Amino acid sequence: MYMRYHILCTALILLLSAFPFNRAEAQTAKFSEPINNFYQTHSIQTLWLNSNGQLQQKALTLIRYLEDAWKHGLNPEIYHLDIINAYIQNPQNTAPRYLDTLISDAFIRYAQDLTSMRVNANDIEQFERYWRKPLPADLLLATALRTTDLEEYLKTLTPTSTLYKRLQEELIQLHNELSQQNYIEAATFSLGDRRYLKPGQHHTDLVPKLRTHFRIPAKDPSQTGMYDEYLANEISIFQRKNYIEPDGIIGPKTLSLLNRTKEDQFYQIIANMHRLRWMDSYRPDKYILVNIPASTLWAVNDGAVELETPVIVGRKKRPTLSFQTEVRGVRFNPTWTVPPTIKRQDYFPLLQEDPLALQKKGIEIRYDGETIDPTTVDWVNLDPRELHALQMVQAPGQDNPLGRIRILMPNKFNIYLHDTSNPEYFLEYDRQFSSGCVRVKDPEKLANFILSENKNWNENYVENKLSTGRMTDILAEKQIPVYLLYLTIWLNDDGSITYGPDIYEWDELFINVLKQENLTIQRNQLKTNLNTRVASSNS
Repeated sequence: MYMRYHILCTALILLLSAFPFNRAEAQTAKFSEPINNFYQTHSIQTLWLNSNGQLQQKALTLIRYLEDAWKHGLNPEIYHLDIINAYIQNPQNTAPRYLDTLISDAFIRYAQDLTSMRVNANDIEQFERYWRKPLPADLLLATALRTTDLEEYLKTLTPTSTLYKRLQEELIQLHNELSQQNYIEAATFSLGDRRYLKPGQHHTDLVPKLRTHFRIPAKDPSQTGMYDEYLANEISIFQRKNYIEPDGIIGPKTLSLLNRTKEDQFYQIIANMHRLRWMDSYRPDKYILVNIPASTLWAVNDGAVELETPVIVGRKKRPTLSFQTEVRGVRFNPTWTVPPTIKRQDYFPLLQEDPLALQKKGIEIRYDGETIDPTTVDWVNLDPRELHALQMVQAPGQDNPLGRIRILMPNKFNIYLHDTSNPEYFLEYDRQFSSGCVRVKDPEKLANFILSENKNWNENYVENKLSTGRMTDILAEKQIPVYLLYLTIWLNDDGSITYGPDIYEWDELFINVLKQENLTIQRNQLKTNLNTRVASSNS
């Protein structure tokens, strides 16, 4: 049973099947070197076949799991199942040692795919260093050699989180629906030449389709094209569920969500299942988690959510990156040092027009620790190195963009959690306004969560520190992990799932990489098989 996205490669697959060659002889093992070294070190000829060339029980168990790899959003075709099944049908066509090597290779690939980032991190704009590393090939082979219950081991490789299990159920259901021959995709919704449709307006094509979709008949049969208040209310509910402004106005975002197909959902699940597997399944008793697309922070202690609060994340051009680090403490009444990107892209052009522009905002310009007069700088001819040497610093206060609290969480991206001087943004549904940092609606509660295990902490501790007006760093006696994740699907309180927005289009990027990988596999197979045929014809 193969995944639906293989349909995209149908032409290549058909082309491959047209050649009368032995595919088994052409296929090679990605991990051939560590496999051969392991066999030599342990003085074995085969790991998965017995002395009679028959598949052992652990091999049959592995094959069953490989055939079900699609249930994890993985491509079963990369695990040599065609060769393995061909051997089962006709053992004389494949050398036992060669087959055994391919089974070992399939086992390593499958185990690593289930427990680490299986694509190039740079291709999907992620940072490999923050996520799980592939299990070593020799360790996996040693496990396969000594285990008496491979199935039990394979089960341990799968994430056990409630979200992962729920996504797997949804993936299987969507697969079954998409595989039905009588499956018909929903109608396409379009505004034609118009950009928006507001309540009270007419649209003779879109509105009737929406009435059918939401089962909202027109009160007046002669007004089926009228976008009335009843249909607008249904659209507002739909918008709220999908985390966009529930204004009832149908525009590009609403249309995009209305046109999201089951196949789109299928791919979205695959992307999120992959991300869940990158993360280490272990969680300490106390940690902080930010889901970037959901614009929400959760502070967890002993398995219970102590704080759930809205956050503001980076806009698309300056995204909040996905990584993990540790919270080391809290800074009260922080100064704000303008980050390099804002300094270069936002404030430098302002200073070229008006040297006093930042002074009007209460921002000092410093060089080597000393405050300088901005009117003495030739901003028009200042080169990038000179700009880099200047610091732009705003003192604590009401207008400071960091607000009154900054969370200390060192990382190379200079991204951190903090308060804000613009709390009105928390009222918005689309909360992508920052330049990468995460603004927290309830920073005082978060500070209390972080510092509550300090010996001198009490209920008034945070407010007392804030009331001084002085910048003060308080280290946490127990450092707390913080995870900034990009999950576009999440669980609701009732166990249902929300297909959230792909705010940075990282889902789309990831799925395109997986599709391209599948095409590359087919192209490489085609090239190898063609070379084999040419070599055979020349001999």
